[in-house]
Formats: sequence, structure tokens, C-alpha cells
Amino acid sequence: MLSANDYTDVGTLIGFAIQPTKRLSDPDYRRTLARYRAESSFREAVDGILEGLSMLVLSVGDYGLILGARTESPFAFRAGDMSRSQEPQHRLLNGLVLAGLAAFAFPSAEELEEDRVRQVNEGELEQWLRVVCRKLQGKEAAGEVIPEEGLDHAWRIFDELQTDSRPNRTVGRLSLNCTLYWVHNVLSWLAENGMARPDTLGGEGHWQLTERFRVQVRYMGAGAAYEYLRGVHAASAATDTESQP
Repeated sequence: MLSANDYTDVGTLIGFAIQPTKRLSDPDYRRTLARYRAESSFREAVDGILEGLSMLVLSVGDYGLILGARTESPFAFRAGDMSRSQEPQHRLLNGLVLAGLAAFAFPSAEELEEDRVRQVNEGELEQWLRVVCRKLQGKEAAGEVIPEEGLDHAWRIFDELQTDSRPNRTVGRLSLNCTLYWVHNVLSWLAENGMARPDTLGGEGHWQLTERFRVQVRYMGAGAAYEYLRGVHAASAATDTESQP
């Protein structure tokens, strides 16, 4: 039977786990995580409390205890959490960029199984999304219905915006009226939540996606939009390969 001190450790571990930027450099985090790995009664207590919060453990590793939250959980991700604006079209842009980022970084199920760092450049991701928008425009012209309504609205909004709204692209801050702003917004939000980090060697606009992001995409999925965009990307890549001499 667990003691009051044991349950204090349970709370300590969960407290660290719901703060995704916390690293295992904290001795209490390392100690309670070791207990989760080694002690079945301690692990069952942690899992039981997480179940009550509609959460579950996705991975236990170098990034600590990686948690996933079900839709009904008070810790579940909401699109509005990511936006710097409450406008519906801005939430759609965030959703498109997030799903596109997942498809860009993990274009196949096999990629999701590979534990390695993914490098992302804001400009390359923005251009990839523009290519996807052109593909979706072609599908619309051919009479194909995009099954995900949010995606159908989002790509049109993205396609109408400029890439960079600054008169001089080397000076000034990006505005909400350009797509690079929304790409940067999503990656910055992921960094705040331990799923990305600036790539200091790559310079401005370069990021690394962490293991936490891969685990979240793998276990929780990025939704129907991710699956659809991944399919569009795969079909496009296959067509390009066939057209090569």
C-alpha cells in the first residue's frame, strides 16, 4: 500500500509531466520517473490518476513522461490555445500549418517509427504548403470533394495570403496578413510546449522537432487533415517520380 509520501511523489511526477518543457535535469523528476519505471504499484497509481484526468502515458524516455490528452480532458489541446488571435480564420490557419508540418516531417507511417531529429525551415515549409494548396486547387477543379471541411476552408485562406507582407523582407516584424507569420506562430507554440526548439546552427527560421512532437503525432494523430495532406504529398511524390526520365 502506498503511503502519503508515495502519493506526494505521484503528484510530483505528474506535475513535471504536464509541463512539457521540463527536463530530466531536475533530480526530483529523475527520481520519480525511476520509480514509475521500476515500481508497479507506483506506476498504477500514476496511471490511475491520469485516467481520471482523461490522459495517458505515451512514452517514457529521455524527454521524461510524455502524456497525451483525450478530447474531454481539461489538458486537451484546443486550436485557440495556439492562436495569437481569436478570429476563426486564424485558428484554421494554425490548424492547416500544424497538420501540414506533421505531413511534411512524417510523410509516411515508417517515418513515424524513426526516432531521429527532424529539421524544419520556415520558408521551406511555407513553400511546401503553397504547393499543397495548388494540388488542392487542382482537385477542386476536377470536382473532387475534400472530405475535411476545416481543411477545405483553411487552404483557401492560406492561398490568398502573401508569403511575406513586409515591404522589405529583411526588416520589420511579420504581420498576421502573411503565411510566414502563421508558420512561425505554430513552430513557436510547439517550442513553448517542448515539441520544437530553435536550431541555433541553422540560423533564424530553422527549427528542430523534438521526440515529443513525433510521439504526439504517432500516438494521438494530427487528425483527418494530417492523413489527407500526407496522402496528397505521397501521390504528388509518386507522380513526380514517374515523370522523371
